[in-house]
Amino acid sequence: MAIGWPARGIPIFLFFGFVPLLFIENHIANNRDKFHKFSVLFYSYILFFVWNILTTWWIVYASLFGAIMAVAFNALFMAVTFHFYHLSKKLIYNHKQGIFLLLIFWLGFEYLHLNWELSWTWLTLGNGFARWHQIVQWYEFTGVFGGSLWILVINIFIFKLLKLLFEKERNYKKIIVQSSIIFLLFTIPILGSLFMYNNYKEEIKPVNIVLVQPNNDPYTEQYHLPTSELVNKIIRVA
Repeated sequence: MAIGWPARGIPIFLFFGFVPLLFIENHIANNRDKFHKFSVLFYSYILFFVWNILTTWWIVYASLFGAIMAVAFNALFMAVTFHFYHLSKKLIYNHKQGIFLLLIFWLGFEYLHLNWELSWTWLTLGNGFARWHQIVQWYEFTGVFGGSLWILVINIFIFKLLKLLFEKERNYKKIIVQSSIIFLLFTIPILGSLFMYNNYKEEIKPVNIVLVQPNNDPYTEQYHLPTSELVNKIIRVA
């Protein structure tokens, strides 16, 4: 997940970043007597903690305590969300199916995380394409959550495909179907987005824009100077 994250990441990794965790959850679900009831929470916390620390470690420049809290609690929120998915799958489907519940829980979590007092949306899955905007032009219809849904759905189908490949008696018809679905899910949104991007025509409405950077230290000076002084400084520069 970290390798796929901006600013230097390649988002292709996001499409199977959840797959190892899905296998862990599946193994625990099929061997309940060998694991503690909070095992899914524990293992998912490890994954999300590593993802958080590798992508948001830079908060330490602002505050060491803030960085520790952000990484620890954001990873916990994610792990709890995944654990609720695991519990619901057991309660409703006895782990025989219900993997689609992950979409409901995860997108619900991301929406909540966008709208409550502890909002921290840096790791909203759909933000993973921040530097690859050409392939997600359809965000104008779905918003960033469309990207989150796209990532999760492909992760689920790759997980199901690998399960088929690991079976002793392989059903090649199902394997071909799953592979075809993954290919279409991956390529159709990209091709549609590239078509939108390359055929977009800007409306001619000229405006004058001024961008200014007053060069305030974002960790010290910005918070110590009165707001009125900061505004006046920006106006003078403009």
